[in-house]
Parts: sequence; structure tokens; C-alpha cells
Amino acid sequence: MASTSSEPEAEADNETLSLLPQLPDPSLALYPQHPLGFLTTFQSFSLLPHELRILIYRFMFPRDRTLQIELSPHYTILHSHTPPPITLFISHESRVETLRHYIPFLSTPSFTSRRKMLFHPTFDIIYFHRRRHEPLKLFQSTEYVTKESRASLALIKRLKVGEMWYGGAMKCWIRFGACRKLWGGMTETADSGGLRFFSGLEELILVTAKKKRDRLFDVYDEDYDSMCAERLDTEELIQDCRKDFRGYFEWEREVDERCKVPNVVVRHGRCRRLDRWYIGRLEGWEE
Repeated sequence: MASTSSEPEAEADNETLSLLPQLPDPSLALYPQHPLGFLTTFQSFSLLPHELRILIYRFMFPRDRTLQIELSPHYTILHSHTPPPITLFISHESRVETLRHYIPFLSTPSFTSRRKMLFHPTFDIIYFHRRRHEPLKLFQSTEYVTKESRASLALIKRLKVGEMWYGGAMKCWIRFGACRKLWGGMTETADSGGLRFFSGLEELILVTAKKKRDRLFDVYDEDYDSMCAERLDTEELIQDCRKDFRGYFEWEREVDERCKVPNVVVRHGRCRRLDRWYIGRLEGWEE
């Protein structure tokens, strides 16, 4: 009886083994395989539970995206060419979920903006770009602080500043801002610059782009504010810069308890050539 009962099991095993040569790849496990290789579409996404679809949308939010906001010569906000997250265009469900986490940078659309500037306070890095970028004037200016942008500035957690140098006028302003320390509590506001409006900042990224002939550039360009300043190349200068910027926000926190003290990160940018117009001024000729 035992031998007769084992015969059907042996026949079933042989039948299973006979199926292996018919698979696209006999070494793979027995599961359905697509004849064209990897799947390019997933037709059953809408059948997934709602909670799982929401998690997938959130997972698709770009991390460390740099939102570049263009500024006018007078530091007013113009527009941004940075494309919005792709989840804004997948479906109505993904769009609704995206707008729950992304905030419009301007509360009301600007007539100069071609598209809405949406940013994620945690994932995105905000970078204000201007054709002739001068970090000190960016910190001092309040032209980009308007009733449409003020609330968003307070929500920014990561800010990047390019073409960074330290010393001279920059160092004096960070340490001894006119209204901030010379007159102390005699003024209604703690500072006359726009940097104080980034009260929710958690990370301040300072990018220094090394240029050739820095000393010649600093000395002969009369309009350049980096007179007597240095590029953030040495460890001593970097630590001095970090200490002063943290001291700036620590002083601001004494005035506004909601102000955070960000972590100051210094990154070395790639080398950038000087414009021909600047080179001409340095060498004493113009085209």
C-alpha cells in the first residue's frame, strides 16, 4: 500500500520538473515572468490601498532639491525656472497630496512669475540667484521681504548662499549690524537687514567659488563689497565665519524666541571663470 501511495507523488514531481525547460529562465523560481523583461507600467496601482498610494507619492518627493529663485537687480522676487515636483502632474490624488506638503513661496501670484513657486520646508534648499551675486547685499536688503513672501521666509529650513567670502564689510555687518548692536534696544526692530526674517532656518549653506586672481579682483573693482575679504579656504577662517553667523542668530533669538540658530555648513564651489568685462577692468582695458 505504501508503494502505491508514493507513485502519484513521484508522478507529480516529475510533471513539475518537466515544466522547468519551458520557463524563459529555468534557474529562476516558479512565478509569472514577463516575456519582454522588466515591466514598464504597473496597471494595478489604483487597486492598492489608499494609505499605500499616499506613501508612494510622499516617497517620490525630491530630496535636496535646490529651488532657485531669481531676483531683480534691486533684489525683488521675479520667478523661478526650477520645475515643480512630478507628483503635481500624475493624478488628482497625487496633486492634492503634494499641495498638502508643498507651500507657495508667494501667497499671491506675482505678475512676473511664470509658474507657482512651490517649496517643501524640509526637503528643499532655497537659493536666491541674481546675475551679479553679492552675499552682503542679499543679507542687508529687505526688498524680497514682502507681505506675500514674509510667511514663507520664516518657514525656510535650508538656505544656500553662493559666491561666499568673509571679512571686511561682511564681517563688520555680521558682528556689528547698525541697528542690531550699535543702538541696541533703542530701535523698534532688532536689525535693518533681511537675514533676520529667516527665523526658522536650520541649515545655512555657504558656498565659496574660488576664482583666479582674487586679490586683483577685490582691489580694482571699486563696486565690489569684498574689499579686504578672503575666500573661505582656510579652516581658521571657516571656523571664524561659522562662529560669527551663529552669534548673529543667537542675538536675534534673544529678541525673538521663535528664531532658531542654524547649523552653518561651508562648501567649496567649483571654479568659475571671470566674465570678460571684469577681466578687461582688471587688466586696464575694455571692449
